[in-house]
Amino acid sequence: MTAQTSAPDQISPKQFRESEGVDEWRVLGDGANAYFRTGSLAAGARLVQAIG
Repeated sequence: MTAQTSAPDQISPKQFRESEGVDEWRVLGDGANAYFRTGSLAAGARLVQAIG
């Protein structure tokens, strides 16, 4: 037996770039990515911990 799942709604890269609040994000490959300069490894670790 095969479970069927519906695919999430998709938007084009252009629609994504034109969306509000995505200034720090870039469309690469098949998804959106963001890079955040933290200034230090310790600050980067705190950011990762805060994201979960």
